[in-house]
Amino acid sequence: DFVRFDESDDGNFYSAPRFVTHIDDEAIASLRTFYKAVFDQAPQGQYNVLDICSSWVSHYPEDFTAKRVSITGMNDAELKANKQATDYSLGDLNKDPTLPYDDSTFDFVTNVVSVDYLIRPQEVV
Repeated sequence: DFVRFDESDDGNFYSAPRFVTHIDDEAIASLRTFYKAVFDQAPQGQYNVLDICSSWVSHYPEDFTAKRVSITGMNDAELKANKQATDYSLGDLNKDPTLPYDDSTFDFVTNVVSVDYLIRPQEVV
């Protein structure tokens, strides 16, 4: 387990939506280039992606063709606003690190800027 400086309930922080990006435009562009290179190797329109600890944006290429894009996160309004998601699951992975999906459901799993918030990351992945 990881100990954090602020051990207060994460729900307090994530209760209000924050429609901001947490990395700069160059980092987002680099991520999209990387994701494109990886996703382009999969059968187009046939692969499934999971973005854990997601938000209103997943930083995927704008033209990617996943069959399914599932996202998890803690703010309902932010998750609903994610235009690349086909479905989402609301939950606090620090309270319950169990993902609500069967094993081998996804071909790709991403987590961009939130792995450092998880107190039991090994249990999530």
